[in-house]
Amino acid sequence: MVGSPIVLVRPRVGREPDYYALTTGGPDHITPIPLERVRVQDVHPAWSVIGRQHRAVFELMTYTGLTSPADIYAGARLSARAGQLTLSTLATFGLVSRSGRTVALGTVTLDDVAAAHHLDDVQADRIARYRRERAAWHDWLALQDKLKGIIPATGEWREIAVEEPVPGENAEYLAAVLAHGPPPIDEEAAAIALVTEVMGARILVGAGT
Repeated sequence: MVGSPIVLVRPRVGREPDYYALTTGGPDHITPIPLERVRVQDVHPAWSVIGRQHRAVFELMTYTGLTSPADIYAGARLSARAGQLTLSTLATFGLVSRSGRTVALGTVTLDDVAAAHHLDDVQADRIARYRRERAAWHDWLALQDKLKGIIPATGEWREIAVEEPVPGENAEYLAAVLAHGPPPIDEEAAAIALVTEVMGARILVGAGT
């Protein structure tokens, strides 16, 4: 994808996965960000229920302590309408509480939301399903390699015996076919059949014949 921070450097081959590399696109147009504002962390599974589009506002409130809705909208680069919808959603889950014209973090945590929706069980079921599907995929690949004559341990091709035509017999067959040629064509009968088919003509038989 254009503008993505990662680039595909090697597509998958058989059981080998895709390989990606981190990249920087257009460094001249990148605005420097203070190091204290940079965080690398996992995305909490609770956002799959809440909505990932609301995560930026919640994290902005968590790490900066902003309480004014206008400041939060500006910091998250959201319109007032989008910001209001996000705060309303977060308040519905109890992650945010309102007090007059200010907002603050609520008493409910992301772990509480995940536990209420049994996301640990959902994740375990998903992992088990992926493992079953991957095992079936590996079996299918092994079958394809076997049919193609590939040795899975080495990835080398195995010689498969193919019966080739005997040159002497092939030459005799061609000589017999070319000696006789195609059967003769009755041009008159072919012309009558063509006129009958295209124009709907029919043969008239005279009284004296």
